[in-house]
Amino acid sequence: MNTLPEVRDNSQRAQLTIALFWSIILTNIASILLTKQAAAFPNAFSETATGFGTEEIWGIVATLLGLSQVAATFLGSVFFLQWFRRAYFNIREAGIRTQHTDGWAVGAWFIPFLNFVRPYTIMKEVWYGTLQMAGRYRGHTLLRWWWIAYLVHSVTINYESSSAANATDDNSAWALISTFFDIASAILTLIVVRYVHEAEQEASYRLQVGTLGQEEAKAQELLPTQEEY
Repeated sequence: MNTLPEVRDNSQRAQLTIALFWSIILTNIASILLTKQAAAFPNAFSETATGFGTEEIWGIVATLLGLSQVAATFLGSVFFLQWFRRAYFNIREAGIRTQHTDGWAVGAWFIPFLNFVRPYTIMKEVWYGTLQMAGRYRGHTLLRWWWIAYLVHSVTINYESSSAANATDDNSAWALISTFFDIASAILTLIVVRYVHEAEQEASYRLQVGTLGQEEAKAQELLPTQEEY
């Protein structure tokens, strides 16, 4: 009798990841719009602003938006890593050979220099492994653009932080560039997660269909004894 691979459901993690990355996109767009509006009110974020006027309102909105961005980015990263690790675990359990353990699907993101390459190679394994389970095939050009957008965003946000620390004049320009690539990276992440998630769902259905018509295993205690035979 065939045995099913011990794959685990990854739907909830995928859906939470998608929802949170939408939040990242929307809060970044709101940040750009707020920046444009603030340009029309030069004293919007002045520390000397008094009273509950336009300046104070803009300051409160900017603070709340900034906190929302931080929360969305943090939670989105957490759930993405959880989804990523389980997706990698599942292809191993399905009998597809992988180069690393599922722990590397998380750890590889935090090791300097290695995190420029290893997460991408693991994502390629997840991509092709999951599609193989679903009986699909698609090239990984999308993954290349996803990784390029992520790397560029990482570089620009580091430069933005450095510019802010040094109080350079081009900090606002780098902040806008960083926000743009953050949005691009989030959109591509959404597409990648959604496509792999659909393949995971299809692979799950294929596994379920594969069990139809098979004889259900009998409990050991219900099998006939030697005397009954």
